[in-house]
Amino acid sequence: MRITNNMMVQTMMRNLNRNMLRLNDKQIQFSTGKRINKPSDDPLGISKSLRLRTDISVMDQYKRNAEDAYSFMDNTETALINMLEGMQRVRELAVQASSETLTQEETIKIEAEISEIRNQLVDLANYSYSGKNVFSGKKTDQPLLDQYGNYLMDLMKSQDPNVLDDKWDFEMSTREKIQVNSLGFEIFEAEERKVVYAPTDGAADWPLELPYRDGSGSLSLTVVNGNGDGPEKLADGTWTVGANWGALPADELITAAVKEIGEITGPVLGEYRFELIQRNELDTSTDPPTVNANVEYLKAIPLNATIVDEYATPAVWEADYTADITEASFGGNTPPTIVFNGVEVVFLRDETAAAGYTIQDPPTDKNRITITLGGAAPLTDQTPANYLPEVETALRALSDIRGSGVEGFRFNRVGNTLQAIAPERSGSAHNKAYFAGTVSPTTSRENQMVVEGTSKVYYIEAGQKAGLFQMFDKLSDNLKEGKQEDISNMLNQIDAHINAMLTVRSEVGAKTNRVELIVNRIEDDTLNYKDLMSKIEDADMSQVVIELMNEENVYRSALAVGARIIQPTLLDFLR
Repeated sequence: MRITNNMMVQTMMRNLNRNMLRLNDKQIQFSTGKRINKPSDDPLGISKSLRLRTDISVMDQYKRNAEDAYSFMDNTETALINMLEGMQRVRELAVQASSETLTQEETIKIEAEISEIRNQLVDLANYSYSGKNVFSGKKTDQPLLDQYGNYLMDLMKSQDPNVLDDKWDFEMSTREKIQVNSLGFEIFEAEERKVVYAPTDGAADWPLELPYRDGSGSLSLTVVNGNGDGPEKLADGTWTVGANWGALPADELITAAVKEIGEITGPVLGEYRFELIQRNELDTSTDPPTVNANVEYLKAIPLNATIVDEYATPAVWEADYTADITEASFGGNTPPTIVFNGVEVVFLRDETAAAGYTIQDPPTDKNRITITLGGAAPLTDQTPANYLPEVETALRALSDIRGSGVEGFRFNRVGNTLQAIAPERSGSAHNKAYFAGTVSPTTSRENQMVVEGTSKVYYIEAGQKAGLFQMFDKLSDNLKEGKQEDISNMLNQIDAHINAMLTVRSEVGAKTNRVELIVNRIEDDTLNYKDLMSKIEDADMSQVVIELMNEENVYRSALAVGARIIQPTLLDFLR
């Protein structure tokens, strides 16, 4: 094969470029300290590195969340420490004031100091951090109490994690959330009392059991239909009152009766607010289960304490269908559709299909199923009695699909009525206040969601006076009137409020310690991830220096050899 000068020059230039590329790569590694500077350097390594960078970025955000939560709880604990110091001083002053050796002037001075401590506690109740009121639940832009110690908002917490209550959770990791706030009533209420329900509908005589405040028992009051007498204590110790006493509605009747009984027995009962409510109730003794409509209850809601509601029953929705489906139903852009909890049952029309109803099987979407009406004849007789059996079957098919909006629901049809029964232990996730759905395109949600299912709920209502400040008012009155024995008897109440604050402080302290451990763990994880990323990305600088010098020597040698081989020029031939 004939070798020409041009071939030698091209070969030399190609080899020089290759040497320069390797030299450039080593020079970039040396200047950046990175082994991987572009995806082509190591496609697998860059993929791992990007995942690690994402994980580090996520952990940095979790760390910021944890540090913010730590600061929030640290400020909460500061407020609680100040409250406890104030309450300890109030107890010391109450012990002094209970002594009969004090003069009236000394008692007035004690009352003035306690009044200042009270005002300080109101300020601490509205304590804020970074513009957020720490004891106001999720309503952080609002103060908790007014100057008299009255709550300015409703607050609630529930044991059901699906309930939208006032607990404020910070996300610390993919599966880890911590409640960082303490609700005001957890601090300023030393007493919890339960809501009492008494069924009244359809009962000839219906009883009401109201627990005594000291937990020693309960007051039994029976409402007797047709008896016009006022409250009367029977020989067995129970009470009775006529349902038509004074021609009052049931809630006003009980309010008046309890007031009169309290005047006789003394303040053994806590205060209650009574109201009449109606619920639809599920009767599971029948097959299929039936709904008892508008069952009436008297609801006794405790006042001046944390309210605890334990009423629980499956949530039931019921829709009555009266509309026929005709050809005109398919004339618009939207076919007839029944929606429940985001799940759609859609009716389609296909004149070429066989007459009758065809349910999509299997559904291609966990939250959508179609029912096709076939046949060329006009749809003139498709009443609810015709199509509701298919709707029931379609919804049951979706309820068996994991992740469906109706997973676990039961559906029953009674005549032209369709019932949807929430899963067991669904709690407030499916109650009237929180459920977002409908079982009829024409019936309002409120008219369908008539049964509440709830777990144990703790709450207070706006306008209610905090128990701590009721105690302060009573203590102030006793100091002004010089009732040393009553002041001494109030020490147990003061201790109860101190214990409530100590309980909250211990919970805040425990969560603060946990968050501190989370921050340490995140820092350790971040350091480990960065170490892994460094091993993937970073270059071994000693090795890079050696390789850079080798590549430089190779390049210089190639230049020298090329200069010796390609020496002749055109001038050499013209001499």
